[in-house]
Amino acid sequence: MSEIRLEVKIDGVKYPLVTKESKENIENIAAYVDKKIQDVKSDRLTFDRQLVLACLNIADEYMKDKESFKKFYEENKEAINEYPALKEDHDNFKNEYGSYKEKYDQAAAENTELKALLQDKDKEILELSKEETDSKKLRDKMKTLQKQVMDLTKENELLKGKL
Repeated sequence: MSEIRLEVKIDGVKYPLVTKESKENIENIAAYVDKKIQDVKSDRLTFDRQLVLACLNIADEYMKDKESFKKFYEENKEAINEYPALKEDHDNFKNEYGSYKEKYDQAAAENTELKALLQDKDKEILELSKEETDSKKLRDKMKTLQKQVMDLTKENELLKGKL
């Protein structure tokens, strides 16, 4: 990153700076320092004392944050140390999941096709069952008609014999 020149205003005083940090970052820091000075501003304090008091407040926040971070780090040391292995496991899982998801999607598509085929076959079975029922009725009717034909044939033979 290249050096940039900028001017910040703290407590109404302009300060020219040269930095490698981003302009936004430096402006945020300057605004923070200005706010800390405004928080302690008093007619009873000289500017130097205001600066010292603001620095003490900033240092107090820093030390508290540092201690908080240290405590957080200690409480989470195991998780922090395990993170690289967990990330690797996660990445491996994502890679494996991708292939399983692809297989699942293929199986789901095949399942949909098979369900459609099953529905077609169920319709076909119903149609065949109906045809079988109709066929059975026709056979029964045919037997009845054959019996009637035989009865009529016998009756016809008897009538011929009487003639």
